[in-house]
Parts: sequence; C-alpha cells; structure tokens
Amino acid sequence: MKDNFIENAFGSNYTLRFDNINFSVPKGGFKNLIVKASVLSNPEIKGANYEYTFAFTNATTNAIRGKDGVGLDQYANRATTNQVTVDSSSTGTVTASLNSATPKLGFILGNATATTSNKEILKTDFKVENKDVTIKTLAYTMTDASSVVSAVKLYDGSTLVGSVAIDDKGKATFTNLNINIAKDTTKTLTLSVDIKPNPGVGAVVKGALVHTDISGVDASDNSITKTVVTVTGKEQRVYTKSPFMALVSTNIVKTTQAGSADVADATVIMNVTANGGDIYINKTKEVLPVGTAITKAETSDDGTTTTFTANGHGIVNGESVTIYGTKSYDGTYTAT
Repeated sequence: MKDNFIENAFGSNYTLRFDNINFSVPKGGFKNLIVKASVLSNPEIKGANYEYTFAFTNATTNAIRGKDGVGLDQYANRATTNQVTVDSSSTGTVTASLNSATPKLGFILGNATATTSNKEILKTDFKVENKDVTIKTLAYTMTDASSVVSAVKLYDGSTLVGSVAIDDKGKATFTNLNINIAKDTTKTLTLSVDIKPNPGVGAVVKGALVHTDISGVDASDNSITKTVVTVTGKEQRVYTKSPFMALVSTNIVKTTQAGSADVADATVIMNVTANGGDIYINKTKEVLPVGTAITKAETSDDGTTTTFTANGHGIVNGESVTIYGTKSYDGTYTAT
C-alpha cells in the first residue's frame, strides 16, 4: 500500500491507488465499497477548520479500471467526493463523589501535650470513564478557623501520597501527583489531618473538594474532563476530652388509647465512656440550699476558678457556674 501512496503536494494532496482487488459487479447491478482510515486518537491537526476530502481525482481521469465478462479492459470516470472532519476522540472523564465510609458528623479526640496524627475527615471516590487518567493535582478547601491542624495528608489506600500545610487561602494543595486510574474503574483517596497539641475546645475541622480543583491528563495527554460537583466531608469538632455514648437497650411501650395522639413510655439505656479524661455530667438544681459548704466556683465563660467561704465571692447574678465540693450538689447552676 505504501508504494501506491503518492504525494502530489506536500502536506495537502495525495493519490492512493487500490490494486489487486477482485470482486464482480453484475450487469445492471451495483457494489458498495467503503474506504476507512485509521487516525491518531489525538491528531496534531484537528478541529472544525481541518477538513479532509476523499475523492476520485476528477471526471477526466480513468480512476476506475476493470475487465468485463469477455476479458476486455474497461475504464470509467467518476467525480465523487466525501468530506470529513478529523478531531480528537473523547477525553478521559473524572467524576468525584463522597465515599460512604467518610466519617459522620462527630469529633476528633486530640491531646493536651502531643500531636494527634492521621485523623480521617474525608474519603473521595474518583470514577474514570472513556480513557485511563492520571491525577496530577488536588486542592482541598479546608475549614480550620481555630488553626488546630498542623498537616493535611492524602492517602491512596495505606500509601501516603502527600502531606501539606493549609495555605493562607484555606487550601491544602497536593501537586506533582502521579495517581493512575484505569478506564471504567473507581479509586478512593482519603484525606486525613494531624491535630496540634492542646487544640481549642470544640474547634471545627472539615474538608471539601470542588471539581475545578482537580487536574490531570488522560492516556492521550489531553487535559481531563471533570464532572461538575463539590464533595464535602462532615464537621469534626476537636476536643481533648469527650464522652462516647453506646446504646445498650431500649424499651418503648405505647400507652395511647385509640383515637388519641401517640404517647409512649420509653426507657433508653446507654453506656458512656470518658475519652481523654474525666467527664462530668451536670446536675440541675433551681436553688442551692442555704448553708451548703461550697469550696470553689468555676465560671463557664473563661474557666476562672474562685475560692470563697461566703456569698461575697463576686459571681454575677445570672452567671452560669460549675460548683465543686459537695457530693450531693456538684453541678452547673445559675447564680441568684
């Protein structure tokens, strides 16, 4: 075929001759022949301005040659053309979504004196279609108003692929990645954080990924196509001490008579585990009995501890305080 491919004008006009073919056309009939071409998946010249014409050269050239039923050579002229546009094939497409194993709304248990490492906050699924894809950059939007996060880490399974700090724009950007995802498969990446020692109580940490912050190339080195989406993890609040509650049992008995609103007697039993230190469950008392031996009061707004022996201790009327020193009345009260 190479010997029959003639360049008439450099880069613009060629003659291609098909010979040694053998097929019959019946008298009064016809035969359909199809010309196909193999092209690069990402041609250097492409687009609407690059149209290619396949044609018999012109009406005066014996472009069609054959033999008739008695063996005589026959020649035919036919001016016919077909014009096509060559463009690149579809690019690799990435669709990000929230993995079902992403931590639910909850808490991260920090440490008063040491860094707390590798606390998961977001799992993202990356589904790839059309072509194999290589992820090159991921920029996560972080919520960390109290600046309790010392590092943000990205894992592919158990493999650490990057560790960065949150920048002044609130982004954790992982660059120079080489995460390969095959066509028609899904890969899950995990976002984790390290928490600084002695973090602020109740500080909120959260991660999110917007489609515009994903970049990469497909198997033909085209920039990937990204499905419009934002993947957002749930809020995690940071504490150094936190209770964990586990349901033990429930007993719910409906007591309503027919025709009345639903009412039930219910008993719910839970186990409470104190994580990181002692946990106090407040008791509510409207009035602290006269003569109660109070040893100290701890205000709820700034944690200041005040020792006193009489009512002239300086607590503001209406202030919420935590009282210690009496077995029966330890708890939180409103001062009156």
